[in-house]
Amino acid sequence: MDITGKNICKGIRLYSKRLLWPILHWYDITFKKELTVAVADLMLLRDGEIYNRQFYVAARLLDAKLYYEKGDASFPYQVAVSYNYNPKCNRAKRDKRFLDLLNSVQNEGYNFNCHVIIDKDMQLVDGSHRIALAIYNNITEVTVDCWYRKKIVYQGLEQWTASAINPQIFNNVLNEFERIQIYLLEKGQSFVLWISGSNEQEAQLLFDGLRPYVKYFNFYKFNKTTSSIQFEGLTIDDGFYAQFIPNKVQYKIIGTEYYSTYVKHLSEILTKKIKRLNYTQQFYISPNCLYGEKLFSLLEKLTI
Repeated sequence: MDITGKNICKGIRLYSKRLLWPILHWYDITFKKELTVAVADLMLLRDGEIYNRQFYVAARLLDAKLYYEKGDASFPYQVAVSYNYNPKCNRAKRDKRFLDLLNSVQNEGYNFNCHVIIDKDMQLVDGSHRIALAIYNNITEVTVDCWYRKKIVYQGLEQWTASAINPQIFNNVLNEFERIQIYLLEKGQSFVLWISGSNEQEAQLLFDGLRPYVKYFNFYKFNKTTSSIQFEGLTIDDGFYAQFIPNKVQYKIIGTEYYSTYVKHLSEILTKKIKRLNYTQQFYISPNCLYGEKLFSLLEKLTI
C-alpha cells in the first residue's frame, strides 16, 4: 500500500473505530431500556420513505413464506439483499441460523424472551428476522431493548437502487412492504382518530383536513344504541372514527413509553381547525399503534 495522506487518514479511522466499538457496545448495553412496542410502529414509513431495516424485514418475510409454504430453504431474498451487500459474511452460518429460527418458531412458537434491538428513534437495529416472523405469525407486540444512541442505522433505499440487485427481487420486496402496510390496517394495527358528535358532515370535514398527511383506511360511525366505553380517561359514547397510517412517523421515547411527534402535529392541526370553524367536537388520536390497536378493538364493537 502506498503511504499517502489519504491512506493514512483511512487507517486512522479504521483504528479509531476498532478502539471505539467496545466503548459504544458497553454504553449500549449499560443504558438500554426495555420497552413493549407494536410491530406496526417499527414498520411504518420514516420521513416518508422505507429505511433499510424495514426493507430487510420484507425480504426476510418473503423467504419465510417460501420456506413455510413451499419448503424452499434457498432464501433467495436474503441472498440478494444481504449477501450481495456484504459478500464477506459467512453465508452458510447465516443461512443455518435463519433456518434454525424458522424451525424453532414453527415447533415451539415465537420466543418473546429474545429481544429485538431498537435505537432512540424507534428504528430497528437488530432483529429483522424476528420481526418478519412476528408478522407472519400475527404477533402484534414485541419486547425490545432500546439503545440510548440516536439514529444508528438510518439509511434509505439508495444503496439498493445504486447496486446491482436484481430489479425483480427489488420490486418484489417493495411490493411485500406495501402488503405489510395493508395487513397492519386490516388487523387494526394502526393509528386511530376519534371525533365526538352527531354531525357527520362536520366530522367528515375534519377527517378530510388530514388527508394530505395520512392514508385513511376506513371511516366509521357509531351505533348509538350501545353503551359508552372508557379508554385512557375518555368517555366515548358517540361519534366517528378513522383508522389510518400516517404518511410518515417520528417517535420520541419518554421513560418506557413512546409517542409519535408527527401525530402530535396532526393533533395541533385539528385543534386549530375546530377552533376556527367554531365546532364543539372533541377528538383523540392514539399516540402510537400500540394504543391505536387497543382503541380500535373497542370502537369496532360500537360501529354500525
